[in-house]
Amino acid sequence: MEKNPSGFNINLKGHHDHPDSNGTYVYDGEENGKPKWAKSGTNMKLFWTGSSWDVSWGGFSPEAVTNMPVPPLSGYEKDRGNCDIKVSYVRISPTIGKMLSYVDMEVPYKINVTGTSAYGGAYNDEWSRHSVANGRP
Repeated sequence: MEKNPSGFNINLKGHHDHPDSNGTYVYDGEENGKPKWAKSGTNMKLFWTGSSWDVSWGGFSPEAVTNMPVPPLSGYEKDRGNCDIKVSYVRISPTIGKMLSYVDMEVPYKINVTGTSAYGGAYNDEWSRHSVANGRP
């Protein structure tokens, strides 16, 4: 994510005060020297203010006061209101044009599968790795 922010979208959830802020944010260049992501068709963005990562929508918005190269997965405590913001990095696959969500970068990990049509889309869901067999998940 840090080395190639344009290769990732961000999924945001837990914005209970302004639910329209939840969803997918796409890479949108840089602001204040760090990458930013915006929600298509809106004024909503996730960006570095110079002192915090802000989930901006036009009003009071949750912020993570931590100086990291990319938005943290959690810690959006400043101006949080009733929100419990969680972020996941969504790698955009250049080979198949689909997205895999890295919800938790540690093992066991989870991925979100989207865009499949096999079995009526039955595989479109969150999947977890619970164990390893023969060196593979």
